[in-house]
Amino acid sequence: MFYYSALTDSFEESAYTGYSNIMPLDEYVVLLYPDIKKTVIYDPVRGGEVAVNAYPASGNHIQTTRQSVVVYSDHTFYAYSRVKNNQATAQFPENPIFPLLRESDKVVFIHGAYSFGAYDADSNAFYFKQVEPGDRVRSLYAQGNLAWAVTSKGWMYVYAPDNNQQTTGITTPLSSEDHLHASVYPNPCNDHLKLQYRSDGAGVGRISISSVEGIMIRQFKINLVPEGLQEITIDTKAMQPGIYILNIITGSGSKTLRFIRI
Repeated sequence: MFYYSALTDSFEESAYTGYSNIMPLDEYVVLLYPDIKKTVIYDPVRGGEVAVNAYPASGNHIQTTRQSVVVYSDHTFYAYSRVKNNQATAQFPENPIFPLLRESDKVVFIHGAYSFGAYDADSNAFYFKQVEPGDRVRSLYAQGNLAWAVTSKGWMYVYAPDNNQQTTGITTPLSSEDHLHASVYPNPCNDHLKLQYRSDGAGVGRISISSVEGIMIRQFKINLVPEGLQEITIDTKAMQPGIYILNIITGSGSKTLRFIRI
């Protein structure tokens, strides 16, 4: 078995024989060896082979990005990071749901009925989080390096790399209830976020936006009218991707809402 790399314009001979399946996936060649129970990954950018001690049940148990290959076998995830030129392994707490989700060049997102997580090629690490007892994952969303799982009880589990490219998990209720009726959309948002609220009287209200660490991002006042549903548009272009907390206070009460900037 020989590999040819157009990047180096050269051939490399494989150290293994007896593969049962060969799959060109993204920029990689992935070979399955049933006799030795290994998956061999050829990376034409780095050059050479990487063997992981895993033999997946199907090709559906393999996911690639431009910077990584993730393989699932026998309740364990195995990953190769082109960024780190290294491997990582992790036990998943339950049977994952396939296919695995990817929305970026570096991150593969993983979830089951009661767990949520990700593999990040930048840190060559897995992050897994189990939901609270009695709750379960209802839906999974992702864009770029950011993903969030929404549960049946209305909780949101968020994965996003922090500034050091380490995995970070945030668990937060979607909103806190008070006498004030308010909501935001679209959530997640991009350049703009719309806030709808209903106030019982005229006056002045206050809106603040902070990070989940409690750092104030911005705050401003709004003029309230006596009746009816009101809507304002908030410019979020200057905000970094992540999860934020919006608090609105009026004479009718207050409400805290969470939103995601992507």
